[in-house]
Amino acid sequence: MLHINLTNAIGFILKIGSVAGLVSLFYTIKDHIRNKSSFSYDFAGTAGGAYEENGHRFAKFRWEGIIRNESVAENSIVRLDYVVWANKSRTRTKTQGMILDVSDPNLSQKIGIPINFGPKESKKVVLTAVVPLTGSHNESLFLARKPTQPGSMFFLPENQWDLLFMDVNHNSFDEKGSLRSQKLLDLWWVLPNATRKLDQGNPIPAIVHFCKIFWSYLCLQTRKLFRILGL
Repeated sequence: MLHINLTNAIGFILKIGSVAGLVSLFYTIKDHIRNKSSFSYDFAGTAGGAYEENGHRFAKFRWEGIIRNESVAENSIVRLDYVVWANKSRTRTKTQGMILDVSDPNLSQKIGIPINFGPKESKKVVLTAVVPLTGSHNESLFLARKPTQPGSMFFLPENQWDLLFMDVNHNSFDEKGSLRSQKLLDLWWVLPNATRKLDQGNPIPAIVHFCKIFWSYLCLQTRKLFRILGL
């Protein structure tokens, strides 16, 4: 009888230990997730238009909104870019360039980069970018239009000019706070350079480059999975 009771007691203790371990693991993962670097952006308004200066055309874009540090840890934004995404998964871009003008609309003064954020801190900002159009592929992107619906006589800009943030740890985030890979974006951008020798019957550079793209994509998806798991 004593042996049976002792066995039951040990089993009960092990069950309690297992439950406590699971609870501890849950809170550990939760803390890791809360500490993971992440920025998001809430749009308040955006505008864009073209102008000429010294015989050259430029497009000026202005975004107003709130940048949020989603993490409970301090972080800094070291780079802000405008992008036009080339696909829904946001692994390629049609164009990308740096935003150099960041200001605080409440204080009417410029904000220097890097932009430092405390835990869960948000900042209201106005971002301005000047994009060269003359002699650039940006001109066709800026002028492209699509009908509001098939057969309609009303048109809207075909391309949307979005934002990309890079933090001090070289993590890149889109305005929704989703993790992106700048390395993957760069590899897609220089792909035409790797495929030039295909016309000469040499597929090796293209194959090597596609392998790099695949590896970078796999690394991005793995990082996203680890972030979900709090690792």
